[in-house]
Parts: sequence; C-alpha cells; structure tokens
Amino acid sequence: MPARSINPDGLDSSNHTWDAEFEISTEKVAELVRTNTEIRVDSIRAVGEGWDFLSYLIDEEWIFRIPKKWHGADLLVREHNLMQSISLPISLPKHEYWVLQPTGFHMPMAGYRYLRGNGLHHFKSSDLDSAKLGKQIGTVLNLLHQSAFTEPRAKTDPCSQLLNETDELLAEAEPNLSRKQQKIIKRIFDGYVVRKRVEDHVSSHGDLGVEHVLVDDSGNLMGIIDWANAQSSNRYVDFTGLWAWGGDEFIVHVLPHYGRSPIAEDWAQIRLMGLGYILNQLSAHAQSTRPSLFQAALDWLSTRLDSIADCNVYFVPE
Repeated sequence: MPARSINPDGLDSSNHTWDAEFEISTEKVAELVRTNTEIRVDSIRAVGEGWDFLSYLIDEEWIFRIPKKWHGADLLVREHNLMQSISLPISLPKHEYWVLQPTGFHMPMAGYRYLRGNGLHHFKSSDLDSAKLGKQIGTVLNLLHQSAFTEPRAKTDPCSQLLNETDELLAEAEPNLSRKQQKIIKRIFDGYVVRKRVEDHVSSHGDLGVEHVLVDDSGNLMGIIDWANAQSSNRYVDFTGLWAWGGDEFIVHVLPHYGRSPIAEDWAQIRLMGLGYILNQLSAHAQSTRPSLFQAALDWLSTRLDSIADCNVYFVPE
C-alpha cells in the first residue's frame, strides 16, 4: 500500500510518510493561481490533505491540487493524462486548469470545478438507502472496469504487500486498538493464504476510499475524486473502502449491478484490504489531519471485526 493508499502494488513507494517534503502556504497558493491563471482569487481555503497532495478551494468554485512530495509531480501528471480518457455518468475532477511548470513554483498544479457532495465517510450506512446507493455504485464500477485506460501490469495477489506491512500497520494504529482487537486482527491476517493464480486485471480507481466517493444529502452518488493512483489491478481492490464503510451487507447491494459474483478468495481479499484501509485511518496523523475519517474508522472497526465470525474472511454471504 504505497503512499498509504489502498493501492496494493504501488505507482511509487519512495515515501511512506505523511509529512510534506516542502512547505507551501495558503497565501503562496493564492499567488500562484493569480499568476498562472486568469482567476482573481477573492477567497481561498485549504479543504484537504492527502498522502501526496494538498487541495484548496478557490472562490468557492475551483479546486486546485498541488503535490506536497517530489513524486507527487509524476502522480499529478499521470492523473491529468488519465482523466482525459475516463468517461462515467457521474462528476469527475476533469482538469480545466493545467500548469505543468508554473511561474513561481517547482511543481505542477491542476484545477478543476468544485464537485458538489460530501465524502461517504460523513454518513453512516444505516442512515442511507443502501440498495439505491449500491445500485448506483455498482453500475459505475461496472462501466469503469469495462474501460481500458491503464497499462497492463504483472498479476499478483493485491494482499501480498499488505501482509508484509501488517506489523507496521498495527504499530501505527496500536494506541487506538484494544488488545483484543489487535489479537483478532493478527489472527485474521495470519489466516489469509496468498493466491498464486489471480484473474486478469481491469482498469481501476486504485484508491477508492470512501473519502473519495461523493454523495449528496439524500445518499445519491455524485462523483469520485482523486484518480492519481488509477491503474490496472484486481477488480475487487475498488471494493475495499466500500466494505470498510458498509460491510458485507453493502457489498451485497452493489454486486447485482456490478455483474460479478465474488468467490470465497475474493471475499477474503475485500475484507482483508478493508481492514488494512481502516487501520490506515487510525494512525496518529489521521487523527490530527482527518478527524472525521478517523472517528468513522473507529466505528467501522468494531462492527467489521464483529462481522467476521471465527476470524474467517473466506465466508461467502448468501
């Protein structure tokens, strides 16, 4: 999970830390946008920080993404190129401003229209119509995975690297885990058997945490953001965050509209990677920088662990 994304194999694994490799102030971003575009910048505020990027809302209309690490430049260039090939019946962060070498800064920057909606993690699955949202997400994932906008890659079990990082994940999340939870998680991870044969890859989002899934107040799917880690991968990688949020029950609502039926090994992958995603949100940096996602992950963990009977991630729901 490079750059601590869901992405299992990684586009770049050079920096696994949260900290920025260089500093940039809100005032500096405003100056860059004024200098390199025709936007006046009457208002600006930081609206998000990820492992690789900082995001700013300009004049309540534009989102500008700027790398906070050196390898983020390559990721942003890649996202810019990929977004020109992706077409889905939802809102996408299409770059209307693209400045590869901005005056006054050493990294590229991209701007797209502010997409309406809130991250799915702001809602509890019990508060939304899971059948309706599952249909919408299943339909979009089906269309996405039928597309071919990424380069082929070697086929491996996407849980392999996650298993290698189990101890590190648990150490980072340990202050927020009970001893019982730690033992259960370790037992679950120890019980997973890496697959030697995996199915063909599809073009996937690659980092589909629920913070990247936008819904309106009625629970309708509005858009999907943050495509920098899109790549060819196992199709069920894109179910990771959805399972963390809604568990088996929500995935069951998605599948009829996705058009595939996961076998036991697929369910095991979805659950194991879902737990890895939750653990990522329980680290110290997440608690301080993304408190709403951190709190949601605390709630998800207890519920998901309770749902895995006898630590068996291979169970196939009826």
